[in-house]
Amino acid sequence: MHKLKLEEYIRNNTTSHLILRIGNIVGKGGNPNTLFNFLKTQISQGMTFTIHQRARRLLLDVDDVSKFLQTYGDDLNNQTVNFAYPYYYDLKEIVQAIEIRMMKKANYTETDDGDFYKIDFDGTADGFFTGIDADEYLKNLAEKYI
Repeated sequence: MHKLKLEEYIRNNTTSHLILRIGNIVGKGGNPNTLFNFLKTQISQGMTFTIHQRARRLLLDVDDVSKFLQTYGDDLNNQTVNFAYPYYYDLKEIVQAIEIRMMKKANYTETDDGDFYKIDFDGTADGFFTGIDADEYLKNLAEKYI
């Protein structure tokens, strides 16, 4: 709820704003706790990790944030936009893309846990990704950042 309070503060205390609610960001940053970095480290070091079978994740290339803002930023004054590639990736899909890129098999166990929440995407976010296949988007993320 802390994020919602922060959003409320921004809305109530600025004359012009754009709040982007983003998915799991993927980029070159060194944060070891991002999903891609965590999985890459586990696979490269041959560590065993657990995949929650019911978990799904929304992904977003960090470069898409700036492209989105350049394209739509001026038209989205005083709005809140859910922004990520509009596909809920199964964690095994993500792991498989990383395995292929690294040419190394992951060591994982599976548990019947996990969840995800549905996000309402407006036409702006959907339109930004029109014509981009979910498998291709994931493959491009792996090629670019692994």
